[in-house]
Amino acid sequence: MKTIASYTVYLPDYALSYLINDDSSGIEEEDKKTIDSYMEFFYHEAKINNGSVIIDTTSNESFFTWSPAFGLACNCFKASIIILK
Repeated sequence: MKTIASYTVYLPDYALSYLINDDSSGIEEEDKKTIDSYMEFFYHEAKINNGSVIIDTTSNESFFTWSPAFGLACNCFKASIIILK
């Protein structure tokens, strides 16, 4: 597989189960819409390149940040969003 693009982001810990396992239990509908809206760019890039989106957390420890990828300040994990073809 070929890497089309790779992005380093700080993903809120509450969103990981939804993003990685497609498990939206425990996530409010408004948060789900925010996550989907944020990920739309990555899925679009994958689609136009006939590829797929991979999310890889680079650490097993969360940390608090004022600037997560989306939403309010919260505990996050550093992650790579990779578009593969």
